[in-house]
Amino acid sequence: MAQRKLDDDEAARAILSRLAQFAERLAETDPKIDYFATSLPNLLLFDDDLVKRNRVDALFLNALVNHGLGDAEKAAQQLEQLLAEDPNHLLAAELLRWLKLQRPVAQEMRVERTEP
Repeated sequence: MAQRKLDDDEAARAILSRLAQFAERLAETDPKIDYFATSLPNLLLFDDDLVKRNRVDALFLNALVNHGLGDAEKAAQQLEQLLAEDPNHLLAAELLRWLKLQRPVAQEMRVERTEP
């Protein structure tokens, strides 16, 4: 988004493309416990579904990519899907709330542009 603000759409698209590729690889990866991971205490204290966590993380990254590419509707759908699976995902909930607040603004802007 910073690259877009700097009027460098090409760089923004390249970054988002790499993020989408990373999310795709993440979704295809068979997760396993890395015993040197900093999240290991969470894994020992809580019964965590690694496959679900991987799927949720990939879905969140894809929602960010779609938002960055200007497809707020698809991003919102992905966030709703994510929240159905993990209702406690704070970042997804906040981004979805923000996207829903932006919809009326975007619709107003479209109306203003069509009027002479």
